Amino acid sequence: MQFPVRPSTTLPLLAGLLLAAGIAITACDDGGSTPVAPAPAPAPTPAPTPPPPPPEAETATYLFAQPEDRIGPRQPGTLPEGVSFSAELILVAHAPDAGPFAVGETASDAMKELVETGSPEALIESGGDSFQVVADSLGALLRIFLSPEPSIEMNLAQPCLSYAERIEPSPDWFIGFANVCATDEDGQWLDMIETQLLAYDAGTAAGDEYADKADGADTEPREPIALLDKPPHFVAPAIVQILSATRAAE
Repeated sequence: MQFPVRPSTTLPLLAGLLLAAGIAITACDDGGSTPVAPAPAPAPTPAPTPPPPPPEAETATYLFAQPEDRIGPRQPGTLPEGVSFSAELILVAHAPDAGPFAVGETASDAMKELVETGSPEALIESGGDSFQVVADSLGALLRIFLSPEPSIEMNLAQPCLSYAERIEPSPDWFIGFANVCATDEDGQWLDMIETQLLAYDAGTAAGDEYADKADGADTEPREPIALLDKPPHFVAPAIVQILSATRAAE
């Protein structure tokens, strides 16, 4: 007994599925497929780190030009008869903003002694090791500025200069400059420094005449140190000298 043979449906079904898949693939890949991104270029080799700058020299020598006088004993007629400057004075090197006085601030007791008596001893003692005394008398100062090459050697720990000298006679007047530094804010030596030696009122004693401080003339409270304005001899800002110095080649 023979059974009728049924035609197979599996093969036509598989063929249909493959044909449909081929159509779908062809429709999706019509030549617009996403290209593969190229590999990134290698990162550039970083530039070598430059070597640090050489450390700043610990010391520097500054050569001073002869001071240009504006008011003083060497300028006849600029001061009243008998008025001059004390034979004692103070020229010190120190750290920035650590000098013996500051314009606009009140004078210390040691500064009061200098401007009223001329003696720098209390100021020198008050500074201790923070002050490097360059000169404490007119003679010591002249030995610097009357030499063939007037110069001062500065160091990085104390790169600034301050100067004070009493006007004699006077209640509390003096000439000076404060915090003139040979380095910039980064501690680098400057090629040149320049300053003006000015006349100041210390604000410690009352008096408007060229006379020694009178008894009981203390100013209480003390007034800030300010430019001296006593015409016709001192008209603020009264420039006594102009000082300049250049750094010597190493």
